[in-house]
Amino acid sequence: MGKLNLSFMAGERNIVGLLGEEIYSIHAPKSELHDLYDYDFTINERKVDVKTRILTHPPKPEYEMAILLTRPDQDVDFYVFCGVHDSFAYGWLIGWLSKKDFLEKSKFIEAGSPMPQGGKYRSNSHVINIKDMNEVKR
Repeated sequence: MGKLNLSFMAGERNIVGLLGEEIYSIHAPKSELHDLYDYDFTINERKVDVKTRILTHPPKPEYEMAILLTRPDQDVDFYVFCGVHDSFAYGWLIGWLSKKDFLEKSKFIEAGSPMPQGGKYRSNSHVINIKDMNEVKR
């Protein structure tokens, strides 16, 4: 599958991202796949980037989702957040935000800071709780 340019996990989790994109495409069948450097899909001429995290449990409102700050100039209109169970058997479409709202509502976390669910942030990130995202209407 290879390594994505600026991939934080050196391509190790590409499958997680692909599963998140599949989850999104099932729920947004009118979107068009682009899989470009800046965004994954377009819908109604808006650029959507799907961000996916491995989860061991169903998402809860207090869980955090993060975007690494490797590309603050990313040309995208919306972020859609997905979770994939660590078994890869199922996943969730969690929520969405415009890039502008994400940058305004998220908090900056420095690399090395502790994560609420355990572990540490490996890179400077913008982090937001699921409860602060827009709910996906089904």
